Amino acid sequence: MRIYIHTMPLVASQALHHEHYHKWMVNTTKSQNRATAGKRPRLSQAEAEVRMKNATAQLLLAHPPADVTVHMISAKAGVHHDYVARYFGSREELMIQTIESAVLGTILSADDKETDIVTALDANANLMAMVSARMRTMMYLLACGVDPERFTENQKMVHNFALSQFTKPNLTDRTKMNFTLMGTILIQGMAILGEVNSMTELQKSDIRDFIKQLGLFSVQIQTELKWDQPVPKKRK
Repeated sequence: MRIYIHTMPLVASQALHHEHYHKWMVNTTKSQNRATAGKRPRLSQAEAEVRMKNATAQLLLAHPPADVTVHMISAKAGVHHDYVARYFGSREELMIQTIESAVLGTILSADDKETDIVTALDANANLMAMVSARMRTMMYLLACGVDPERFTENQKMVHNFALSQFTKPNLTDRTKMNFTLMGTILIQGMAILGEVNSMTELQKSDIRDFIKQLGLFSVQIQTELKWDQPVPKKRK
């Protein structure tokens, strides 16, 4: 029996090999490009945190805090949703750090202009909106069980800055602090309950003007309410 073996010419064999190799390389490159296109650029922790805080701030300006989810934050920041828990521990902690950064921004804006906080708020609608968002978020977080002490340090910063605005030498520390608290509570009240009370922008502006005018009557009020006299000690 004769067995016939058909052999392919060497040149044709090499050509076929190169053709298969070329197709394999093209397909491999396409697959790598698709995989690379789907990946986000690697960020440092500091870059990721800044992105997430900025995204959270923008979302809190546009939505009620209860509606702002981890996936909304990560999508807007362009990071994986695991980053929220990895770098902040929780969505609530990220919200806390975001809104407390707004306090520093408020103080710096007022300080740069060498003016009081109320005037700074009047001059910057975006700043006023952020302060309002901070107050709404704070109330939401307190209702979620966050310890009020998480916010006290930054509130002290606000109070200390406001106290530095009093230039009259004959005002007692008690008077200065009382006026500071009244102004702070009025601004906070507008931020939280302004919509509930159907307050117009004109009414809000009038109240802010009233807060600024309080200082003109500070000495008279101090005398009338006896804030310049020693506080009587309570009997045991």
